[in-house]
Amino acid sequence: MKKVMLVIAIISIGTFATAQKINKKNVPDEVKSKFSSLYPGIKVETWKRQGVGYEATFDLNKRDVYINFTSGGDVVFTKTEINKDDLLPAIKDYMNKNYPGERIEEATNFKLATDSVNYSAKTDKMEVIFDSNGGFIRKQ
Repeated sequence: MKKVMLVIAIISIGTFATAQKINKKNVPDEVKSKFSSLYPGIKVETWKRQGVGYEATFDLNKRDVYINFTSGGDVVFTKTEINKDDLLPAIKDYMNKNYPGERIEEATNFKLATDSVNYSAKTDKMEVIFDSNGGFIRKQ
């Protein structure tokens, strides 16, 4: 099940570029209700249609957060931007060893619906996904 959720999350993350911005009134009530229950008082900056689901983008503690939902309001994953200096040492070591000269431009952690946490390190050429211990999963 964890692998299935990881694959769904990776596919969803990979479709950020194809997501379409939509008006809040076009988001199902189940999705809006679930968001409000998870983040009471937080305002969604942008709603997007993401494949067969929806994505809410918002600011939490001065960090950009993206949460993806199924059409029924179930959370697929939550992605939070983090300081690249906060990446696990194993991730930094892997990037330096395998991609010398590539500078990490953006770092995120994402929590799957299964509660497992993964990380990504993005350069101007690629995004590399790691597990919760900093182990390499894939490059996209």
